[in-house]
Amino acid sequence: TWRQHGRAEQIAQQLRNVTRLSALSGLLWAAGVLLVYPGADDIHRALLIVLLGGMATSAKFSLAVHLPALYALYVPMVAGLVIAALGSGGPARWVVVILAPLWLAGAVVRARQMHDALIASFRNRHTTSLLAADLQAQKDVAVALGQSRSRFLAAASHDLRQPVHALSLFVSALETSCTMRAVRSMF
Repeated sequence: TWRQHGRAEQIAQQLRNVTRLSALSGLLWAAGVLLVYPGADDIHRALLIVLLGGMATSAKFSLAVHLPALYALYVPMVAGLVIAALGSGGPARWVVVILAPLWLAGAVVRARQMHDALIASFRNRHTTSLLAADLQAQKDVAVALGQSRSRFLAAASHDLRQPVHALSLFVSALETSCTMRAVRSMF
């Protein structure tokens, strides 16, 4: 789609809009975490972290196509969680402060792998369609050459048979003539 004439700018604008909406969504999730996390007990904090992790993981499958949009969602979301954990008390905050960035790094690596696999898939599909079109063109040329060869051989066969047939008629006429002379000379 990117290569279609006249659509490149329209597609680029759509990608910028998706990135902006992802950033807005990330900021809203970060604001929600900053509002809920500090006053919640450990069970609700854990539930909030699981909810964020599930939402972020599911977003990875739809946004891995355009990594800037994924980063625009992930960075504010994880930053909000780390800031909220740092602002809360207790030893559990260090677990969140350490594990959240590690999770972010792992999620970004996996998203990049998904992105690369998707791009390779698109390239392979494009290459396959080009090869199929090239193969069809070569097949058409081969069929045309085969038909041309058949027509040539039919014409050559006809052109070669005609003189040979004339020679056989001439030889037959000579044989008949020689046979008749031999018969006449006997009598």
